[in-house]
Amino acid sequence: MTVRVAFSAHLRAAAGRGHVELSLPEGARIADAVLAAAREAGPKLAEALLDAAGQPRASLLLFLNDEQAAAPQALTDGGEVTIIAPISGG
Repeated sequence: MTVRVAFSAHLRAAAGRGHVELSLPEGARIADAVLAAAREAGPKLAEALLDAAGQPRASLLLFLNDEQAAAPQALTDGGEVTIIAPISGG
């Protein structure tokens, strides 16, 4: 199946682009898309998306087709995952 993963704000800068198109196996979940996007877009994005164990950070806000979703949620062909990482500062 084909899935588009879009990045917001500083994730876009880390990836060097606004999105990636991924080919994932049937039955893939949002977490699989996050992991594949981290591999596809390089180490800066991987650092922003993945925790020390190599899993998607719990702080990520994930959306599937414009509705908030969770990492275990199943994907469908042609779906779009949007990843937003909270930014802290003062």
